[in-house]
Amino acid sequence: MLAYVFVHQPIDGADTAEYGARVVAFHAVLATAPPEGFQGSWTWRVAAGPLGAAFEDWYLVEDWTALGTLNTAAVTGPRKAPHDDVATQAGAGAGSIYGLVSGKPASGDRFRLRIGKPPGVPYSGFESAIRNAVGPEGVIWRRQMVLGADFEFLVNAPAAPIADTVYGGRIEVSTLRLAP
Repeated sequence: MLAYVFVHQPIDGADTAEYGARVVAFHAVLATAPPEGFQGSWTWRVAAGPLGAAFEDWYLVEDWTALGTLNTAAVTGPRKAPHDDVATQAGAGAGSIYGLVSGKPASGDRFRLRIGKPPGVPYSGFESAIRNAVGPEGVIWRRQMVLGADFEFLVNAPAAPIADTVYGGRIEVSTLRLAP
């Protein structure tokens, strides 16, 4: 499973609550008219991330082919008007594609751990340390393609993770809440 994670903010002067409602409306239309390979989507409000306080959209797809299908479908058919409605109010944005390492993705997670793997640490040991730190309920994603600034690992968890137990990599913790 892949996740396209798009972090974005409204333009200066836009009403943040209204912008959030537009984002949620787009996700609702996407759910009612999903393209092939689409597994679900949601948006969170994050206090910290690559852009600071922002919206963070998650789009789950089966594979790379489904990602291309989603890219086209998001701006066509019944999804076009809700997409364009948000786009007219969108300011800064950055995205990345992540592959699922472990866990079951869910929109109800409460905390985000952004982790940069230190140089020289093997992936297998690093991923194992993350799993131990966040427990069985944690969801671990590893960046597959860089499209904008963000950390190499995103970890979603229902409880605050113990960040200092993960090899001393660069770490940010943010509280999540479903938008708007």
